[in-house]
Amino acid sequence: MKHIITVFLITIGLFAKGQGGCDVNALADTCKHHLKPFVYDASNAQHISLKSVPQEKEINFPAFSGQHYRIIINLTSMPKGTQVAVYDQDETRKKRKMLYTFSDPGGQLGTCDLESRTGRLFIDYSIPAASPKLPPSGCAVVLFGYENSK
Repeated sequence: MKHIITVFLITIGLFAKGQGGCDVNALADTCKHHLKPFVYDASNAQHISLKSVPQEKEINFPAFSGQHYRIIINLTSMPKGTQVAVYDQDETRKKRKMLYTFSDPGGQLGTCDLESRTGRLFIDYSIPAASPKLPPSGCAVVLFGYENSK
């Protein structure tokens, strides 16, 4: 019985930390005060395992057209060389515009204030290929806030 309880507690600890030992809650907590005066709206955590080739991942965020948003990007637990870009349209659109880019955090957070024009915001991750110099996995957190016009 002690063995089952020990395994259960270790499993719970791993889920609390997130994949690859990333503490997603701690990463998000470091971002929250940077949202002010914007109102917290949503967050996204991206867990990655490096592969032998570079990877591209895209997430999207529903946004109201004409609304001002603040996006906080925390890459401190991602491998060096990771880049993030925010676009107004998905990667299949020829006329998509890059609204913001952020890379190699060096302990900093990326902060982007912008207005949605298309009703969605697209966040693209460019993740480097695995190498002996890089950790095998990582995680990133993105927080979204909207401007309260009251």
